[in-house]
Amino acid sequence: MKYKYTIGEVQKQTGIASSTLRFYDDIGLVKPSYTDENTGYRYYSYQEFWQLEIVKICKSVGIPLKELKNVLSTNDPVQFVELMMKQRENAQKKLDAMQKLVSELNWMTERFENVEAYIPDTFSIKTLEERKVLSVEAQPEMDSDALHFALQTEVEDILTKRSSIQREYGYKLCKDKFLEGSIQWEKEFLITSEEEAGTDYVLESIPAGNYICFMCKPFSDECNMQELLEKIKEQYPDVKISRVYAMEAALFFYDWQDEVYEIQLLIE
Repeated sequence: MKYKYTIGEVQKQTGIASSTLRFYDDIGLVKPSYTDENTGYRYYSYQEFWQLEIVKICKSVGIPLKELKNVLSTNDPVQFVELMMKQRENAQKKLDAMQKLVSELNWMTERFENVEAYIPDTFSIKTLEERKVLSVEAQPEMDSDALHFALQTEVEDILTKRSSIQREYGYKLCKDKFLEGSIQWEKEFLITSEEEAGTDYVLESIPAGNYICFMCKPFSDECNMQELLEKIKEQYPDVKISRVYAMEAALFFYDWQDEVYEIQLLIE
């Protein structure tokens, strides 16, 4: 039975390029069992075939050659198992990170899809949980850009530390003005949590309760809020509204005045 194999024969049987086999030899990862001093030809035995198979497996799962070399040099199966377990932990961390990324992208995509699919003049009642927000109060001289910049400055530390790409902004609107058919913001806010804000911020609450919800472009000149209010009264004739919120429906890339918001009307 043949017990010595040339580098070409090893390449044919293992699929590992001869240049790679020479590299493994040079770095001491897998050395041939015999090298002819006169010709420099390398010859491999069954032992090296086994080692090369281990190298192929470990490369396929991303184990660095340096770590693999240290384990192979010990010829200790326990250390090899420990190396595989370490790589499994690394792979799990990467998997968790990718799953989180997919979840974040799904969240963003779903919001855009909801905006694209919204049907004008469609109203529904939703039961919403309490939400904690960090807000900035609008001043008379503030336009929307100045208000948003003030909020961004206020929440900069929170967003810097936040690992999620999710952002949920909104406005608290003046109820009296809204019921007259016009839009005037009182505050802009970012939804956050007490754990995220810590003790450095004072948070406000958007109350839990039943909300009449609908999508529209409330800041657009084309939006007829008075007409929408009439339709709400027809559909919900006996309800009383205590608070009005405009929630950003998706991330804005263009003029905020032409973007879709979900209007949320808290029912008393």
